[in-house]
Amino acid sequence: MSLIFTKTDINELLSEVFIGLSTLAKSKQLRYEFSLPRMTLIAFVDKDALKKALWTLSYNAVKHAEHEVHIKLLSFNSDDNRFNIEIIHDGAQIPTERTLTPQSLVELHKGSLKLIPAKEGRSFLVLSIPILQDGAYRNRPLTLYQENTDPETSEKDFIRQLNTIIYENISDIELNVDELAKLMNMSRPTLYRKIKGLSDSTPNELINISRLKKAAELLSQKTYNITQVASMVGYSVQSNFSRDFHKHYGMPPSIYIATMSLPPRTAI
Repeated sequence: MSLIFTKTDINELLSEVFIGLSTLAKSKQLRYEFSLPRMTLIAFVDKDALKKALWTLSYNAVKHAEHEVHIKLLSFNSDDNRFNIEIIHDGAQIPTERTLTPQSLVELHKGSLKLIPAKEGRSFLVLSIPILQDGAYRNRPLTLYQENTDPETSEKDFIRQLNTIIYENISDIELNVDELAKLMNMSRPTLYRKIKGLSDSTPNELINISRLKKAAELLSQKTYNITQVASMVGYSVQSNFSRDFHKHYGMPPSIYIATMSLPPRTAI
């Protein structure tokens, strides 16, 4: 697995994770708290990968907590080359296997994840990530929701056209690399080389990730059920959709829906 580093607002990313789990925390009647420093932290990270790791770690903390959970972005200054996030809860220590996937994502960021055993009835997870990744400025990210900052207009136009075509045809079960090449008026080998030259994803991987990101967006609206969303993003078999969604987001669609919450809160 490779990462695509982009300039990311860490305060906002962490807020999204906190808000998304507030309903689950409220259902357990937890004291659910969130702390951010006054300054906004901007770092070069793979936003999706880091959010997945934070979501999994925070979800497990909320699930195992008995009375309280505190998610905290520690204070930093301009001389720091890493940022640190603490996830504190008063439940049983999270099983080691629950941290394996987040650990691998953290390691790809050249970061660290420490699990400090219960102290005064609380367990601490400390996540430490470099603010600027090696090669962050050299990467030219091919991503569906962020604008590419490469100065070459031709590449920007290619990415914009590619994203548009994928989303216009996201519900098409037959959308694959061959169909995408036709819609882009390119040969399959040319399209493959072009996409691989801008990212480490293959065309089919890009299509699949696009389907799952769109599905997460639709599920968060709580307007459609899982079967409807699966069909809307091009899956003919719901079980296949649920399997792929679970693999990508670390939880099945039903849990993702249950943990989504719209109104922002700073404490419960």
